[in-house]
Amino acid sequence: MTFFRYLILLIFLPTTALSADGNAVTYEVDGQPYEGYYAASSDSQSPFVLLIHDWDGLTAYEVKRADMLAEMGYTVFAIDLFGAGVRPT
Repeated sequence: MTFFRYLILLIFLPTTALSADGNAVTYEVDGQPYEGYYAASSDSQSPFVLLIHDWDGLTAYEVKRADMLAEMGYTVFAIDLFGAGVRPT
């Protein structure tokens, strides 16, 4: 899966509310479900940031950082590289 294919998928993804600042995003890649996080600035012209998690997957830490960046004026998508419910130990 290429980086650009992920970005194209983001344009057409449904979202569900996760917090006041952002949304959980469930998307599918090659038939497998993934769970990312989207946080947008109130400015419709805000720059886009792709946030990539570290070794332990998309956690509350990445969600917090995405919300912080949105408060600073960025639109952020925290991508899930492992898949829905898949977290390394």
